[in-house]
Amino acid sequence: MILPLFALAQNKNYTISGKIGQLNSPAKAYLMLDNKTDSADIRDGAFKFSGSVDGAEGAKLLIDTKGIGLSPSKPVSMRYVLRFYVEPGETTIISPDSASNAKVNGGQVNKDYMILRGQIKSADDKSAKYVSELVSATPEMRNSASFRENSTKTLNEIGNEQRSVYLGFMKNNPYSLMSLMVLKTYAGFGNGMLYNVIPKAPTLTEIDSLYNSLDQKVRLSKVGAEFAKVIATKKSMKIGVIAPDFSQTDPSGKLISLHDFRGKYVLIDFWASWCGPCRAENPTVVKAFNTYKSKGFTVLGVSLDFSNGREQWLKAIKDDQLNWPQVSDLKGWDNKVAKLYVVQAVPQNYLVNPEGKVVGINLRGEELEKKMKEIFQN
Repeated sequence: MILPLFALAQNKNYTISGKIGQLNSPAKAYLMLDNKTDSADIRDGAFKFSGSVDGAEGAKLLIDTKGIGLSPSKPVSMRYVLRFYVEPGETTIISPDSASNAKVNGGQVNKDYMILRGQIKSADDKSAKYVSELVSATPEMRNSASFRENSTKTLNEIGNEQRSVYLGFMKNNPYSLMSLMVLKTYAGFGNGMLYNVIPKAPTLTEIDSLYNSLDQKVRLSKVGAEFAKVIATKKSMKIGVIAPDFSQTDPSGKLISLHDFRGKYVLIDFWASWCGPCRAENPTVVKAFNTYKSKGFTVLGVSLDFSNGREQWLKAIKDDQLNWPQVSDLKGWDNKVAKLYVVQAVPQNYLVNPEGKVVGINLRGEELEKKMKEIFQN
C-alpha cells in the first residue's frame, strides 16, 4: 500500500529545464505560479525550477536580461513573457533568443495548449495590435466617434473569431483538460492564459451545457470540481439579487463603499492596467459614463493590479480618462471585492440599479450601449 501512495505523491513534483540563447549573469529567469514568484540564475542560457503542483496550473516565465529584477517601471530588460502550464513531471523550454519564441515540451495539457495557441494566434495578434494602437492614441482620438465605432467593429471581429475557435476546440476535444481551461475563459472565469474579448457573455445555461459536454474525468478533476463550485456560486449572483456591499480605498486612501451609490445606477467594473482586453473595453465604458452621468449613472472601478503596479494603475486611469471612483487593495487576484463577486478573469462587470439590485452582468461593447439606452431612453 505504501508504494502506490508514494508514487502518487511523486506525481505532484515538477521540473522545468530551460535554455534561452547564451544568456549569463546577471540575467535571471522568473516563474510566476499560483500568485507566487520564484527566480533562478541563468548560466550559458540555462536555468531550472522545481516544486510540486496538484495538477496543471497556468504560469508565466519572464526572462530578465539585465538583472534589474521585476520592476514594472523598467520593462525593457524583460525578454518577453511566455505563458505555459506547469504540470507534474518534466517540462523543457528552449529558444535560440527569447521567451516569446520558446518551444515548450511537457505534459498533455501543454501539448493541447500549444495547439490551441496556434489556432487562436490570428485573433491574439489582432488583439495585441488593437491594444497597442489604443494605448498610443491620444485622449482626443479615443473620444472621437470614428475611433469608438472602429473599436467596436474591431473588438466584435476579434471576439467572434475567438468564440469560433474556443467552441470548436471544446467540441473536438471533450477528453482534454485544456477544454475546461477554454470553457473557463469563454465563460469569463479564465486566469489570463487566454484572452477574451467576446462581445456577449454566454448565459449560465450555455456554460452548464458546455461543462456537461466534457468527459467525466475532466469534470471530476480538481480544476473541474472547483469550476463546478464557481458555476454554482455564480448562479447566486444572478439578475435580481442584491449586490453584496463592500468597501475599499481609492488612490488617496479614502474609503469608498458600494452603498455610497444608492439612488444611482452603478457599473461595478473589474479591470486592471495590465489587462489588454480591459484597456480595449475602456473606451466603451468611458462613452457610457460621459453620456449618462448626468442622468443618474456612474461607474465604480475595482482594480486587480498588484502592489508593484500602483504607478501603472494610476497612469492607466489618467491615460484612459477613467473619471469615476477607483478602488483597489493592490492584491491582484486576491482582491477581496473580486473574491466576493467570484471574479476569476477581467474585464468583468455588474450593473446595479438605484435600489442595489443586479440588473446586468458582463455588459460589454454593444451590450452595454444597448442596456444604457434601454434604461435611460425609454
